[in-house]
Amino acid sequence: MNWLSFVLWLSLIGTPVSGGLAWWLWLRRNYSDRHHWRARLTSLGLLAAASNAFIYYSWFSYRIVAGSTPLVWGAKDSLGNFSGYLVLVALAGAAAGKGSSRIPIAVCAILGFGNWVPVAIL
Repeated sequence: MNWLSFVLWLSLIGTPVSGGLAWWLWLRRNYSDRHHWRARLTSLGLLAAASNAFIYYSWFSYRIVAGSTPLVWGAKDSLGNFSGYLVLVALAGAAAGKGSSRIPIAVCAILGFGNWVPVAIL
């Protein structure tokens, strides 16, 4: 296996794994601290990272069903542009937030962004 396919598989499989770990850690948080602004920023980052992953895997499922048509690739371009903003929000939530789920949120955001990057750039 060469490094390019390793990066692609890591991004494809690592996004839901790190997202699931982030949700699990977030659900085990201290509920008395939920009104603190940093805890809310972490929640926003988690929602942004999960939304990015959901949008990608929805597009990927549509790609499998519809095949390789120009409409599919146009949808990927549009959704990929929107996902850049979600990644920025997720990274901001992970950087400025509070809690043990910050690192998995950042990993999920970075790997989720890697799903949208064209293979030719890698």
